[in-house]
Amino acid sequence: MDLLLELISFVARAVVVFLTVVASTAVMVALIRRSRLGAAPSGSLEVKRLNDRFENLGIALKGGMARSGGAFKRLKKEQRAREKAASESTAERPSVYVLDFDGDVLATATAGLREEITAITEVA
Repeated sequence: MDLLLELISFVARAVVVFLTVVASTAVMVALIRRSRLGAAPSGSLEVKRLNDRFENLGIALKGGMARSGGAFKRLKKEQRAREKAASESTAERPSVYVLDFDGDVLATATAGLREEITAITEVA
């Protein structure tokens, strides 16, 4: 009889420990999900001018491929002409907008994407 009572006591303690671990894990998972889903968008956009970067890369590539001094002078002349034309032209060039969207299966970043698209459509 004592053995049966000890066995029942052990099983009861094991069940309590198991339920405590399960409940703690469930609470932590719920808190993590709530913090990810309820995260407000940061409210800021980072704007980079990609045109200048790509033009500079092209100039550097052409300069690296130029083997003679005449080719290098020609590149400098082209660059000056491009800068002069850019400063004189008042016509607006078409814009291309690139969004860096880090999505996941739960679609937690869609609120931020919506804000970015709204900001772009306001400008465009």
